[in-house]
Amino acid sequence: MFYYSLPLFFTHIKWFSLSELLGVALLLLFVLGLTAPPPEQKEELVQSLFDEHYVHLCWLGLKPLWAVFWPWFLFFNLAVFTVDSLVLAGQLSASSWDDVYFVLCLPSILWSIAVWRNSSNTQYRIWAALARLMTLAVWFEYALKWVIRFDYARIFFNCNEVVLDYAACF
Repeated sequence: MFYYSLPLFFTHIKWFSLSELLGVALLLLFVLGLTAPPPEQKEELVQSLFDEHYVHLCWLGLKPLWAVFWPWFLFFNLAVFTVDSLVLAGQLSASSWDDVYFVLCLPSILWSIAVWRNSSNTQYRIWAALARLMTLAVWFEYALKWVIRFDYARIFFNCNEVVLDYAACF
């Protein structure tokens, strides 16, 4: 996440500087830390990661925070890095890039809601605040990708070398 988008954000888009973005992130972390639910130990928490009702238990808030946060976060970052690398190598078109991000959008919504519902299922409030901050960072990444796709497509998609899907660069 942010591996290819933040360098473009700071070199071409220039809406914020690095220090301003870090300040906003720290302020958000502070606010999320204050508003994070207090840790509570529920007896009905299901500790197993491999469960036949995993998604349902995540949605209901009955899983530990780590079991909800890490699987999707790692998969999402691997998918984003792979797709962006393929686009920059010229092996994936801009419209295919759109499709992958569109397919990842609904599970990201479900994951964000599940992380917020399971935030109290951790030992320390800082983990809940950090997990919530990372969900907001995923949506900031989506916003950056939206801006890159529609305003800076010629830079990111290397449109000079694309023959098959040249119209997607406009």
